[in-house]
Amino acid sequence: MRKKKQVVDQIILVTDEGENAAPYFGEVYKNYCRELAIMPNVVIVRVGTHYNWVETQLKQQQTPVDTFTFAGDYYSLPNIVPLLTRPSRLDLLMEILDMPLPVREDK
Repeated sequence: MRKKKQVVDQIILVTDEGENAAPYFGEVYKNYCRELAIMPNVVIVRVGTHYNWVETQLKQQQTPVDTFTFAGDYYSLPNIVPLLTRPSRLDLLMEILDMPLPVREDK
């Protein structure tokens, strides 16, 4: 993505977070952000016997990261992707702020 200059709002990792070889995701993500001047949100979907290595590295870099632990069968894994491709946090905030507050009737 970095070499092709592909700009994204969110990166979804389906992983056990056990990085075995370089380049490690945290370093690659940092380079991607610096070169493209963007900081996409990272969503980690943990599968199998998982660790917290990637999440820890990203949080140390102050990267926006959300983590979900997937405990279903692997045939249903593709079905969670639409749930994870939600709008940005700013869009979500704006949607919440657009919601009118309830008004209590005085008696």
